[in-house]
Amino acid sequence: LKLALDFYWRVLQSDPKNIYAANGVALILAEKGSLIPARELLVQVREASDFADVCINLAHVYLLQGQRVNAIKMYE
Repeated sequence: LKLALDFYWRVLQSDPKNIYAANGVALILAEKGSLIPARELLVQVREASDFADVCINLAHVYLLQGQRVNAIKMYE
């Protein structure tokens, strides 16, 4: 996870609008238990793009936080 996070950060430094790298960072944060920063980052990516995977990943984070209603909306 550390290596992947390092790579994603490097991509974001060279291209701050790279939604794939931002999504990757958010997933690693969630995996490490940093759910609030992960959720905030995924919400930003979702608002900035139509990248469908972000909705699923955001739903997973909501579910981990116990926010079932929000998770269901994202899964739909």
